[in-house]
Amino acid sequence: MRGAVDWLAARGIGRIGLLGLSTGAEAVITEAAGDPRVGAVIADGVQVRTAQDAAQSPEVLPLTWTAGAAIRAVSGERPPAPLATLVPRLAATRPLLLVATLAIERDLAPRYTAGTSATVWELPHSGHTQGLADRPAEYAARVMSALAAGGVR
Repeated sequence: MRGAVDWLAARGIGRIGLLGLSTGAEAVITEAAGDPRVGAVIADGVQVRTAQDAAQSPEVLPLTWTAGAAIRAVSGERPPAPLATLVPRLAATRPLLLVATLAIERDLAPRYTAGTSATVWELPHSGHTQGLADRPAEYAARVMSALAAGGVR
């Protein structure tokens, strides 16, 4: 993700918008939280990736903790920064739209964004990351609105 932002910035693009789906949604939140060149973020399908995130939704905590421990044991990598920390940091400085379809996404999105100016768009009748396919005109309008709010053209 950083490489894409670097590439665009090197070509004179000043405000960059990022849109990510599923794991890509987590990646764009992570990139933008540490990179002021990103003007707006649309994250479609954010769930959990750390035990701290899973603590926001206790029914998934045991599975998330176990999977994270196994991945760290095999890879030697440290866990990423929790979304529960990154989302408020990002939303404090830039427009953030979370698109939530699945029940876990609709449960977590308001928890991640509580007390922030981030927008949550819930689509309870759509499958994971299927909002664009199910409601293309409204999806495009909401994405363009978030980008415009961040100065992205």
